This record gives sequence, structure tokens and C-alpha cells, in this order.
Amino acid sequence: MAATIKDIVAMTGLSLGTVSKYLNGHQVKEKNRALIEDSIEQLDFNVNLFARGLRTKLSSNIGFIVPSLELTFSTKIVAIIEKILAEHGYTVIICVVTGDSKVDQAKLQNLVYQKVDGLLVIPHANHQFLQQWLEVMVKSIPIIVLDRLFNSSTVQHFVLVDNANAAFKATELLIKAGHRDVGIILGDRGGYTSDERRKGYLQALDHYHVPIKDEYQVYGKYLKVEGYKACEQLLKLPNRPTAIFVTNYDMTLGVLECLNEHILQVYEDISLIAFDLDEISKVIKPNLAIVTQPVEEIGYYTAEEILKSLKGNHANPEIKILECSIQQGASIKEIN
Repeated sequence: MAATIKDIVAMTGLSLGTVSKYLNGHQVKEKNRALIEDSIEQLDFNVNLFARGLRTKLSSNIGFIVPSLELTFSTKIVAIIEKILAEHGYTVIICVVTGDSKVDQAKLQNLVYQKVDGLLVIPHANHQFLQQWLEVMVKSIPIIVLDRLFNSSTVQHFVLVDNANAAFKATELLIKAGHRDVGIILGDRGGYTSDERRKGYLQALDHYHVPIKDEYQVYGKYLKVEGYKACEQLLKLPNRPTAIFVTNYDMTLGVLECLNEHILQVYEDISLIAFDLDEISKVIKPNLAIVTQPVEEIGYYTAEEILKSLKGNHANPEIKILECSIQQGASIKEIN
């Protein structure tokens, strides 16, 4: 049988009022807080806490779960949405999830105490625990998930870009320029976004009858340092690629650093097409070819949808797929 608030009262010896006060997000004495939290852990009270206490009253807080504050894409999205929600009187509370269930559980538990009215989520690639948390814990508030797709009975909206089609077009540009040794630097292995971008890359190679080589497919976890390592791995191959498709902004910075250290020039020595944000093309010469995600459109659409849901205008579950665009640059050399 699931634990109840009376079980916490019995275990701690505290009054019902003190325990209830804590569970509703108010301050209690430090020694009482320690007793209550210890009993919550021992009694596995988390599910009850969510089911009964998450939304006893509106807080004007919106939770925003992100995988990292180091990723340029995530921080851009957060900045756009936070500005819009602030104009409507909402405070955005950032919760960084790591993919480590023990760490994430404590962080998500703290989010409960904030009594958020809605949730926006950019999941970590290793999102199984978060997905389970959403299914079991959160059933009374609107949720919008960005950048990932998974089966869910609680999430109202998913907001995605057509990663596979964008990756197909990017790879196609390189192939049409004569490149048959095309490398790709992906993000998290097994992550939805990485899988979709890899799928588009492989579809393009297959469509144009270009041999698929496993050694040309490397992963960089969407971080600059990992992009550097992945590029170095490709450069060490006996038959290194003549062109590289880098699938996010931060990894592109690492790739450019790696090429500079190896005294290799974009276009002359190796062709390059990047993915994500177009700011980099304004400061790099030659201008990079870029697959640009519609970051502002993602931000505005998501903010509008969560505001509609908070006003009670609940839409039917929807998967919103936005298209990327390709900015032609001077970083792809035509070869015979």
C-alpha cells in the first residue's frame, strides 16, 4: 500500500500541520525538515507527493527541464521562451537533468516544491528516468517536450524539427559537389536527435549510391571538446573524409579548432557543412554552409502553446514538426 502523510507523521513524531506545511513548499525548522525528508525517502512517498500536492494552487511558475546550460541551442530556446513568459507574469524555473537518475530525482523533487503550473522539457539523450517520471508523477499540468519524441500518455505537445530531412539535404549538398568520402559528427549515441540526423545522412548516401563507411560516423555528445575529439578521429583515418557534416553548433566550434591546429583550411583542405545556428557563419571565413534550425519559431510557438494550455485552452495532443533551412556558404569545394 502506498505511503500517506499519516505515515510520515507517525514516523517523524511531528504534527500533521508541520508535515503538511513542508509538503506544501513552506519553510519548517531545519531539524523537522531533515526528519520529514528522511521519512519521505524511507517510505517512498514521492509518487503520492506529486499526485496530491503538485498543483494545490497556481504559482505562476513554469518549470523548464534542460539537459545542459552549456548547449547553445538549449540556452537560446530558454532565453526566447523566458522573455515571452515573463511578459505574461510567469517565472521560469530551470532544472538541469543529467541522465543520472539519482541526481535527477533530487532535482526534480525540488521542482515539485516550487508548485509549477506547467512544464517545458528538452530531455537528455538518456531520458528514460525522466520519461518515467513524467508518466507517473505529472498528470495534472500541461507539458510540452522539445527536440525529442517518445511514447507518452501525459505529454500534450512535442515540438521538433525534421532532423532526418535536414540531414539528407546537407549530405546531398556534399555529394552533389563530388564528395564520396563524407564524414558525419553526431551528438549523443542512441539519442533521438542523433539517430534522426544519422538516418538522413545514411538515406542520402544510399540514394546516391555512395558507399557507407562506419568509420566515417563518429559521436561528439554535442559539446565543443567532443567535436574536437571527433574531428581528430576522422583526420587520423588512413583515408580521411574530404568533407564533414557536423550536426550541431558547439561541436562545429570544436571541429574548427581542430582543423586550425592541424593547419587545415576549410574549403581548400576539407569541405564542411554545419548544423544549428547561423551566427558562426558571420565570423568564419570562408562563410560556412549551415543547416539552420528555426530557433525563434520554436521558442515563440512553444511559449504560445504553453500559455494557451495554462488558460485552459487545451489542444489535442500534437506533434509539431518545423522545417530547417540551408544557408549556402563557401565552405564546400567541388571535386571531380
